[in-house]
Amino acid sequence: INRRAFADHEDKYKSFRKQTFAEHKVDFKSLERKMDQLEAEFNKETQAILTAERKVYMKKLTKAVEKGDKVAIKKATMNVQVAYSKIIREKMKESYEYGKRNAALEMGVNTPTNAKAILDQIDIQADAIAEMHIAQITNESKTKLVEVLNKGESTSAALAVADAAVAKKIVDFTRNTSQIVMSGYINHGRNTVFETYSDDIYALQRSEILDAGTCHYCLSVDGRIVEKDDPFGKNTVFHSSCRGIWVEILLDEDELPPIGGIPKSIRDRFGDAVNDLIQPKEPQAKKDSAARKEIEKRAKRKKKKNDKK
Repeated sequence: INRRAFADHEDKYKSFRKQTFAEHKVDFKSLERKMDQLEAEFNKETQAILTAERKVYMKKLTKAVEKGDKVAIKKATMNVQVAYSKIIREKMKESYEYGKRNAALEMGVNTPTNAKAILDQIDIQADAIAEMHIAQITNESKTKLVEVLNKGESTSAALAVADAAVAKKIVDFTRNTSQIVMSGYINHGRNTVFETYSDDIYALQRSEILDAGTCHYCLSVDGRIVEKDDPFGKNTVFHSSCRGIWVEILLDEDELPPIGGIPKSIRDRFGDAVNDLIQPKEPQAKKDSAARKEIEKRAKRKKKKNDKK
């Protein structure tokens, strides 16, 4: 496979900055389409089964509440965990497989086989996510139910609030899970290829150009280069809706940029996920980086907008 065949991808995918030499071999347009497809399919399938089960659950809860059956209220749940977990598992695996193929094509190597460890990881995580979501959905609905009843409002009003809580949680969970898990496992797949063919790799570069609205944190890491075995390079996505990826810089590429790493001030802000509490007030990008130019553009737009007020 001629990995230089991807040299025209930049003409097909327009980002907020010019692509680096290493990024030229990445088909960002196809990557974006696949992410969109996986997220849309996941949302459609999971919302369908959870919404159908919501009706069954609310019937059980309504019956228990109207009878004043405390035990039945406490036991009421959504019996859809197995089916929900199956969809999560299948989409995780599909994302992982795509990530592997995607990176292997860029490097011109064979796609590695699935290790039992990663399949076990997917299985465990899918079950854990499904179990947690079902528990939180039902707990939230019962909490809202009791809150309304404690205000002296009617049973029907309390049940309506509980039902609305279930509906909201279903949308929130499916959307956030699709955004985090799909992109995350595409990155896991890419990482598997990088680890398998580590001898061919010089370093890894973080690329955040797939994000339509890149946050301060992601702008701070965009374009930065780390050692191929840097633990920070194992991080997949930094938050919900994050579409950042690690791009391999190969030893035989014409440009081997210096490895600057990730500053401690940026590393220390990353935990399980980057949120508003740990976002930098301003992006922390190198002065000569493409991300810095984007930051300056945003600052000018913000100033122009404020001047008009």
